[in-house]
Amino acid sequence: MTGLRGAELLAPAGDFEALKAAVQNGADAVYLGGSAFGARAQAAFFAEEALKEAVAYCHLRGARLYITLNTLVKDAEFEAFYAIAREAILAGVDAALVQDLGAISLLRESFPGLELHASTQMSINNASGARMAAELGLKRVVAARECSLDALAGMAQSGVEVEAFCHGALCAGFSGQCLLSSFIGGRSGNRGRCAQPCRHALTLDGRAGYHLSTRDLCSFASLSELLSAGVSAFKIEGRLKRPEYVAIVTAAYRRALDLALEGRQTPEEEALRTLSALQGVFNRGGFTEGYAGGSRDAAIYFAERPNHLGLPVGTVLRAEGGRALIAESAALHPGDGLEARIGSESVGLTVEGVDRGPFGAWIRAPKGLRAKMSLHRTSDALQLQAARQSYAGERRRHKIKIWFRCLAGEKTALRLDEIEVFGEAPREAVQHALREDQLRRQLEKLGDSIFEAGEVQIELGEGLFLPLSAINALRREAAAGLEAKILAQALPSQELLPYSPTKPAQIKETRPNAPLRVRRSGSIQELLSSEADELEYAPVDYTLPSLRAALLRLQGAVKGKVRLSLPPFLEEGELQGIAALLKETGTAAVANNLSQLYALRGTDLTAGFGLNVFNTRTALTLQGLGAARLRLSPECTLGMAAEIAKSVPAELFIQGRLPAMVLRSCPLRAREGLGGEGRERCMLCKREGFFLKDRKGASLPLLPYFTQKGCTIVAHNPFPLDIGSNGRERLKTMPFSAIIEETLPEGGQRTRGHFFRGVE
Repeated sequence: MTGLRGAELLAPAGDFEALKAAVQNGADAVYLGGSAFGARAQAAFFAEEALKEAVAYCHLRGARLYITLNTLVKDAEFEAFYAIAREAILAGVDAALVQDLGAISLLRESFPGLELHASTQMSINNASGARMAAELGLKRVVAARECSLDALAGMAQSGVEVEAFCHGALCAGFSGQCLLSSFIGGRSGNRGRCAQPCRHALTLDGRAGYHLSTRDLCSFASLSELLSAGVSAFKIEGRLKRPEYVAIVTAAYRRALDLALEGRQTPEEEALRTLSALQGVFNRGGFTEGYAGGSRDAAIYFAERPNHLGLPVGTVLRAEGGRALIAESAALHPGDGLEARIGSESVGLTVEGVDRGPFGAWIRAPKGLRAKMSLHRTSDALQLQAARQSYAGERRRHKIKIWFRCLAGEKTALRLDEIEVFGEAPREAVQHALREDQLRRQLEKLGDSIFEAGEVQIELGEGLFLPLSAINALRREAAAGLEAKILAQALPSQELLPYSPTKPAQIKETRPNAPLRVRRSGSIQELLSSEADELEYAPVDYTLPSLRAALLRLQGAVKGKVRLSLPPFLEEGELQGIAALLKETGTAAVANNLSQLYALRGTDLTAGFGLNVFNTRTALTLQGLGAARLRLSPECTLGMAAEIAKSVPAELFIQGRLPAMVLRSCPLRAREGLGGEGRERCMLCKREGFFLKDRKGASLPLLPYFTQKGCTIVAHNPFPLDIGSNGRERLKTMPFSAIIEETLPEGGQRTRGHFFRGVE
């Protein structure tokens, strides 16, 4: 549902103060987390009573409220998931954001009236993915941040509403496909617990830096283009940000979006002031216009630091005796947070007072502050104070009609819009009779309520007296009744069905005596020499001429099944070309994105890692969408995997390099200052990939795959997966249909992955 103005502005609420900041500064809707299953587990959550209060606050002010239920769910957690969803529905939420296909199945089954939005964690990046989302019963798709403007336009024509991020932090990896935090420390981004290892210092070709740390997105200047592409909801990221941040960013985008909807641009001087305000409250090396704005590589990453850069405000001229003389380029104020920098050194300080003289401004200096240091303001006291004031009072009021009748011998009547209440009859005045001007002032005293007086009509008999307390009581009663009516009208009508556990399905295929052995490789030579039951080709080059030649060669030389592993990110045109080739050659495929299931329906399909098969409900859903076999998520324990395999033909990857991140921007190109131009001809890595090293010295292999529009980088876990001899023994008693293996490099450290430890 788009906003009243024609497009929806959606803001984050990490706590109740942030919710107020969002609504009071013009958000059409807010999104927040319940007590569990939200993709920002670190954010404050809204449990039952707090959620009801939040819903009422929004609905009374004409805003909608969405709850995030967008993590993967374990089989053992579905009853708790159902309870939290039911609690949210009873509180009156307007929609739920979801990732897990099994969760979508449960919600549609249990609460058929609940509006569902596909979280960006569902990795939907093209029109085919949007069409599949529509078939799954989703009303809206939160587009992947990697979508181009053309991709957004294609999605908008697919029968769903399209929501796009317009401001805030960007993930380096393709959302829903990132396992880096999971592999490194067991904190899964798909479970809302990402530790953000991409923001840590890494070494690239001997050069230390924050090579995977992205700038923040800012689409402030391109809202008109996004509207023209068909985007109907604009999302501000930031459930972990302070309320003042939410207030400042929401207000900026409210103004810009209103102008864009009128076909106007923000005036240049105002735009510059707004951009400076946005940078002042938070920026990582400036902003990027993001993928929809055509940014790639150097325009996406900022390797110098991973946190707030602030804005330059001056230079230290000298520091002595606990004081420092500053040459201001922007006025300092008491309460400002500053960071002084020179080279790799930095000193933080808070301005306690400013003593300006003919040669500069004196401030108190902490230890370490010295001459020639540059000063950046990282916290603007005046900006934050103004932001707090913006949501301290009530700015979103309903203008109401007031009608009051006070006649001799009749009960007093007061009507606020459609709500009418009655009170005691007036008495004959002994000294001071009621006057209309006095009565009008009393009726218009609506205080900090959500109402303000519009038209006021009064019928007043002569010489009558009524205590002011009686008038106030009538006004309060009517206002309460009107609030109750507004809330009742805003409450979604929902059907709540009882929880129904997953019913294990009967395996239709005849299980082999032992699981099929599948050899996976990007080398044709290795596959041709393999004695495995099936071969899985995972090439570097997905351009159509190269792919056609490789598939024909494999199919002509081997007897067993050959299947192509599809990359998780393909643009719509690329997907359609590959789908046509697979159908033409009769090649089976491993789908790693919902769009691929849609484009290749009716063919021999396996659901791959990218579809996050983490529970039985998801597996059954994918089976219903045409997947003949289900490759289980590498975040499953061996026990979880075996349980899923009881109900579906499941396969397990037990040996090889696991993908950790999918990067649409290249750190190597970013290091060279290169952007999107010429990517299809780039040879910086000689098409062989490169490595990033972490602070412990582990090497993260970054390997490209190529399509007609250039490369996408897949970062792999530093240590190859190997289930080990004990794990292989346990597999003999488990009902898997297939076991997938890659050739391991000789020597080096191995990992057992999550087979025995699981994820948080």
